[in-house]
Amino acid sequence: MTSLNEQINEIKTHLLVAESELNELVAGKKVSAGRVRKSLQQIKKLSHLLRKSIVDFTKSLPTKKRALSPKTTEEPTEPVAPVATKPVDLMIKLPKKKSPKKEKKTL
Repeated sequence: MTSLNEQINEIKTHLLVAESELNELVAGKKVSAGRVRKSLQQIKKLSHLLRKSIVDFTKSLPTKKRALSPKTTEEPTEPVAPVATKPVDLMIKLPKKKSPKKEKKTL
């Protein structure tokens, strides 16, 4: 397997070839159109190979482990009694309102 730098250099050379052929195409040389497209296709293939190589290289790198945080010793606290959140007056249930009955229409 070639190194990542070698793969980048190979892509650069194909890009230079594509650029020179594109200049010829702009100058009016129709034959160079196929060569430009061929170089671009080769760049595409090499780019995909480079992406795969980068993923493989990244997976082969060692992973860093997190440092263990020092455990703090807390003094035990006394349990706290629950605090009332609603006043007693608000805890009285109000009667539900009855919905008005609909009258049936007869023909």
